[in-house]
Amino acid sequence: MVGVLVAVVFGAVILYRHRPIAPDVPRSWRSSQSVAARLCRRVHRSVDGARDAVRRAQRHGLAVSSLEHAADDLRVCAATIDRQLVAAADLPLGARHRTLLALRYRIIDVEKAASRVVRMAADAGCPDVDGVRASVDEVHRRLDYLEDARRELRDYGG
Repeated sequence: MVGVLVAVVFGAVILYRHRPIAPDVPRSWRSSQSVAARLCRRVHRSVDGARDAVRRAQRHGLAVSSLEHAADDLRVCAATIDRQLVAAADLPLGARHRTLLALRYRIIDVEKAASRVVRMAADAGCPDVDGVRASVDEVHRRLDYLEDARRELRDYGG
C-alpha cells in the first residue's frame, strides 16, 4: 500500500514537472532553479494573476473589456519575454548575466502593470459609495417633506 502511494506521488511530481509553463519554454523550467526559469515563472505568475482577476470580475457581471485587453497584451509581453529568456539561457555566462539583468527590469515592468490590472479589476467591483450616500440623502429629504406635510395637516385639522 505504501509502495503504491509513493509511486503515485512520484508520478504526480513527474507530471507536474513536465507540464509546460508556456509553449515556448522548456518543460523542465517548471521546477528548475536557474535564473532564467525563475524569471519565467515569476512573469507568468503575475500575468496569470491579472488574468484571474479579470475573470473573477467578469463572473460577477462587471464590464471589464478594457482590462481583458490589457491582460491579453500582458500575455503577449510574457510570450516575448519567454522567447528572450530561452535565448538568453544559451548565452555564455557574461552575456547571459547582462541579458537576464535587462530582462529582469522588463519583468518588473510587466509585474507592475499586472498588479494595476488586478487592482483595477477589484476596484471595478466596488460599490459607488458616493452614489449610495446621495440616494440615502434623497430619501431623508423626502421623508422630511412627508413629516412636514403630516405636521401641517395635523396643525390645520386639529
